[in-house]
Amino acid sequence: MTHKLITLLGENGEPYNFEVLGVITVGNRDYAILLPENDDGDEACVFRLEKDNQGEDILVEIEDDEELNSVAMAWKELNKEKLN
Repeated sequence: MTHKLITLLGENGEPYNFEVLGVITVGNRDYAILLPENDDGDEACVFRLEKDNQGEDILVEIEDDEELNSVAMAWKELNKEKLN
């Protein structure tokens, strides 16, 4: 399966490439699951999808551990057959 690649800019404008593993809805919010392109680990990054003032999608870093854990558990449950 081929995943979409996106580039995000860091705080200092440095580019980081990510593979989009998927988008999941938890509660009434959508989350993007991203894997760093040049990372040998299997640690994905999770961002909340929101709209900016112009109605464009933006990715927001999740700072709340409970929210992050809820999304991680939902993602694992959704993909448990692939993980086994």
